[in-house]
Amino acid sequence: MKTILREDGLIKPVLLLIILAVVVYLFPHRTIGLFGRFLVVDDTPRKANAIIVLLGNESRDRVVKAYELHRDGLAPLIVFGSGYEKQLFTDAYPNLKWISTGEQYTVAFRSLGVPGDQLSIVDTGHAYDTASELRAIARAGRKSAWAQVILVTSEPHTRRVSMIWRRVAPDIPSFTIAAPQHEFSRWWSAGYNRRSVIYEYLALGKELGLRFRSFVGTIIARLRGEHLASEVN
Repeated sequence: MKTILREDGLIKPVLLLIILAVVVYLFPHRTIGLFGRFLVVDDTPRKANAIIVLLGNESRDRVVKAYELHRDGLAPLIVFGSGYEKQLFTDAYPNLKWISTGEQYTVAFRSLGVPGDQLSIVDTGHAYDTASELRAIARAGRKSAWAQVILVTSEPHTRRVSMIWRRVAPDIPSFTIAAPQHEFSRWWSAGYNRRSVIYEYLALGKELGLRFRSFVGTIIARLRGEHLASEVN
């Protein structure tokens, strides 16, 4: 075996892989832990017009964090989407009682003592991802003349949410606050957290692709405009 490795020039690569594996095993927080920490954006909260809570599977932690910010007087209003259109799921079974995520949020916030007039549900019945959800909320924010907002979502979701908001609502400044996700600091040790990290990196790739396409489109439009202007002159 040693002869084969030597002949193929594989001894050094194999040794490097072994050393790398040992280092990762001994110091996971300082190695693969970096991949999880990169995803987390946790700004210092400041006063805003509204606290926007993203819908999602980790909704309990998001609700609690938003409630704490509201309780501390950082914003007078808590805003969230209504969830997917219930009718899409109930056409075949008209007697089915379906509780949307937005309704769950309402019940949760009211149980914590938040008055109903300090909750705002934005119609996101046809939203299919984070970007379309935030786009609908941004439209509502412009109608209400929001000057600044706080975005609340789970730790691995924060960087992407921050990037998407800057794309869909560049006119409304924001702060992004991370709601703790169970054992995310050791994301590699739990299947749920591993899936979250993998999904977020794939979704970040999609978001960066959209930004690049928009950038290229802007450059092309500018060049065409300059070309037309030169033809007129």
